[in-house]
Amino acid sequence: MRRLVKRHRGSLVRYAQSLTRDAAVAHDLVQEALLKLWDTARVEDIDHGRRWLYQTVRHLCLDRTKVEGRRAELARHLPAPQAAASPGQALEADRLLGAFLEALGQLPLREQEVVRLKLQADLSYKEIAEVTELSVANVGYLLHQGMERLKLVLSDHGAEVPPKQKRRAR
Repeated sequence: MRRLVKRHRGSLVRYAQSLTRDAAVAHDLVQEALLKLWDTARVEDIDHGRRWLYQTVRHLCLDRTKVEGRRAELARHLPAPQAAASPGQALEADRLLGAFLEALGQLPLREQEVVRLKLQADLSYKEIAEVTELSVANVGYLLHQGMERLKLVLSDHGAEVPPKQKRRAR
């Protein structure tokens, strides 16, 4: 294990940094991959361990990118903070985010589940249907209902709700 880490840590960090564009995040993700390797199995075959580490680092980087993308998407629906935001503006942004999360938590469980799978996991309608064992049509209906309720809560709290966009292929 030590040989594996010593031999590949630097190149793993460089690889992760090329995907994340952030040295600190790259170090953290490589460390997480190494801990996963340690927890899952003792690797005797260095080549197998190396492949496993690169795959794991890649998946961790992609997951991190998706999370950041979802945060950016959520931030687009909330009032943009000003460069020199006052404490009152920061409190307002926190209040709106809290209202969104509270509203999400109050959705019926099925709606909450499909909304979370769409926004957090970025799954397609078909993938959500497979996960939840619902029809694609039912997923579409539940997602529409959930998003409409969330938009209503956000608009009631003063957030700008973006206009409906044309449907794109799923």
